[in-house]
Order: sequence, then C-alpha cells, then structure tokens
Amino acid sequence: RFEADAYAPDLVAEVPADASAALRAAVAQEETARELMELGPSYAFWNGVSVPRSGDAIDHLVLGPQGLVAVESVPAGSAAVTDPVARDTALHGLNARARALAREMEVPVVGLVLSLPSGVLGAAPVVLYAADDPHALPAYAVARTLLADHVAAGLPGLHAMDPERLLAVRTRLVLDARFV
Repeated sequence: RFEADAYAPDLVAEVPADASAALRAAVAQEETARELMELGPSYAFWNGVSVPRSGDAIDHLVLGPQGLVAVESVPAGSAAVTDPVARDTALHGLNARARALAREMEVPVVGLVLSLPSGVLGAAPVVLYAADDPHALPAYAVARTLLADHVAAGLPGLHAMDPERLLAVRTRLVLDARFV
C-alpha cells in the first residue's frame, strides 16, 4: 500500500478528511506549477513562497512583462470552486498574503489569480476585480489548464511593467524569497 501513488483519487478518498484536503491542495498546486512551466523565457515563477513574518505562504508568484502576479491553486472539491462567497474568501486571503509579501519584500504585486480546476469556468478569464477598481488589486479566476495561455496573452487591464523595474523585482525575489 505504501508504494501507491499518494495522489491517487481512491487513496485520497480513503484517508481522513484533513489529510484528504491537504492532498487535494497539493495536487492543485502541482497541476498549477506544471501549467506555469509552459510559460516562455520571458517569465519566472516561484512555488510555495513564504510570506515574511507571518508563517503564511503564496502558492505561486509569476513574474512576466505585466509584473508580479500571485496565484492561488483552488483544489477540486473546495467550496471556492463553485460558491462565490467561498471564492471571495479565498481571494481575500490571497490578497492579504500578497500585500504582506509586497510590503515586506518591497516588490509590487500587480494582480491576483485563482487557478480553478478545469471544467468549472469557460475559456476566458473571469475578472473578479477590474484593474481600474481603486480599492482592490486586479483579480481573476482562470481555468487551471488555460492559466499559462492567459498569463502569456496578458491579463485584462494589466499593463506592461518597465523592464528595469521587472529586473529589480526579479533580483529581489531571487535573493530574498524563502520557500515552504
């Protein structure tokens, strides 16, 4: 039994609820990371980035021509997949962690993305908070299998960041990012 795939659906269903939730979260994070690997050389991404002084983490940070975007992998079976209130709660948590990371590391996070299981959303990213909303970071919900395509094409309302600023952000993350 120990040689079985730890993420096999039948095994995930058999373990206690807490362990099952942790396994589903790990599967979602791994699927998102695999999708992000499809991005070209103009992009860098980090997985499991620790938020300084908080004990929290951000699933993925993606740095590309539009700037630094924080990505949360929403697991299949999570209430945030189908319930707008739960999705908003997940987004607010990501927003708080992204703002804390931006403040502590002195890097600008320009957007938030919830990476949802495929089949939940259509082909287009869903704009949760528009780029012109003065009270929130731009936020999007995206089908996981289309994440790299949408990031590469440019998220709606985000603009290109100055290349020198991008290099400074990348350098800061390479030197200072810690991982969970």
